[in-house]
Amino acid sequence: MPRVNAAGGLPGRLWAVPAPPTAVEPKPLREIAEEAGYSAQNVAALTGLHLSTILRHWHDPRWLEQFEGASLQRLIVVVPGVDHYVRTYPQRLRQQRLADELREEGIVVDRAGVAHASEAMGIAPAFISNALETTLHLARSDARRSISYVTTFWGCQQDRALGVLFSASAPGRLLEDRGPLLAAAEAVHEQLRLRRGFSFPRILTQQILVHHLARITGEMPESYYEPRHSRTAFILRGAYMGTIIHTDDLAYAQRYKAIVDSNPVARLIELWAFPTWARDRNATPDFTLERSLLLRHTAREIIAELAHYNEAYVWYLATTYLPLALEMDPTFGFQLPELAASLRARMGGFASRDVQVACERLVKAL
Repeated sequence: MPRVNAAGGLPGRLWAVPAPPTAVEPKPLREIAEEAGYSAQNVAALTGLHLSTILRHWHDPRWLEQFEGASLQRLIVVVPGVDHYVRTYPQRLRQQRLADELREEGIVVDRAGVAHASEAMGIAPAFISNALETTLHLARSDARRSISYVTTFWGCQQDRALGVLFSASAPGRLLEDRGPLLAAAEAVHEQLRLRRGFSFPRILTQQILVHHLARITGEMPESYYEPRHSRTAFILRGAYMGTIIHTDDLAYAQRYKAIVDSNPVARLIELWAFPTWARDRNATPDFTLERSLLLRHTAREIIAELAHYNEAYVWYLATTYLPLALEMDPTFGFQLPELAASLRARMGGFASRDVQVACERLVKAL
């Protein structure tokens, strides 16, 4: 499932941003307190903790592991810098560990890219760390752990971290060379494809891997997946979305529309995918969905995507998904005016007459 403007990011900083994975040195409590102008006596007075407790950890670089619960909360609320340290140090330590372990697997983390993804693109540091850990499990061909991590990326926010993980363009990338990641992802996908029986986490993992591989290669694994069952139709949809984004080829979008129009299983998957990815509804293993559903988050994602994605993808939205979405939610998350404005903003700038006509028809229908 695509995400808006993966290269451009979000404006502003949404959370504390840890430094890229470099040598991570812990700070003793004394250093943080003195930067705020506090002595040990000041900290004891402000927190209400006994001075002997503060002094016992004053020079200890591992003081964060010693303070728990109410005591740590007291430090956070009265000593400037403690809250930032508590949020960022464990994340930086984790990223350093992952960078070291990935290097042993022949994969080098782009430290500047990690910082850019967090600070300039606004991707949550935890999502970035999760993406790096996913890479480690894929590189080790650990299918079980890969499944447990990859499935957590079904969602528009966390999917942005996979976008930069698979990216080859600096500064919007996490790895200096994505080649080993691609080989590992293809190998794990092949492992999972050959397994028999129904497993929703496995299918979700296949879909996510196929989608991101298709976004990079533009290749359609149609010989593997046909829309006969919900599980294969779901994976096939991910491949089509990735291929359309990579190639900007209207023929792929038209082929996918023909499948959705003629195949009830593919239609069900098309209705199910966006709302669960955008978190208007939880993802269900049976791919069921209510007849009526308020698409508030989905609408926000679609409106943003219309502004940034290529013409073939816009044609897919205008002709395939949006008509189905408007049947499910005629209010489109109470954002019909915004949808019409987003479509009008793109109209007139299309190279393809087919895309122009599709958008004009949808605007008139609205």
